[in-house]
Formats: sequence, structure tokens, C-alpha cells
Amino acid sequence: MTEEKPIDHPRLLFGAVGLAMGIATLVLSLLNAVNPETAVVFLSVAVICFGISALIPKREP
Repeated sequence: MTEEKPIDHPRLLFGAVGLAMGIATLVLSLLNAVNPETAVVFLSVAVICFGISALIPKREP
């Protein structure tokens, strides 16, 4: 049997939210549906999420 590695949920969650915010900012900017101030806030949230994800220690199996 193979052993399953545990999923590191907080790291996965913050990484996914950061990626989603970046993609959403790109799409909304291409559609001209967001003003620059709001786009900067979205990207700031994405960078904060990536930073938190990087600071969470990796879980040992």
C-alpha cells in the first residue's frame, strides 16, 4: 500500500486565494471593469496571501 501525504490546508488555501486574486485582477483589467486603485488593493491582498503561505512552516509527514 502507498502512504498518503497529509495535505497542508492553510498553505494550500492562502496560495490558492493569492493566485485567484492575481488572475481576477488580470481578467478585470483586460475587461476594463476595475479602476487602478481597486486593482492595486486586489494585488496587495494576493501578495499578502502569498507571504502568509510562505511563512507557514511545512508540515512533516
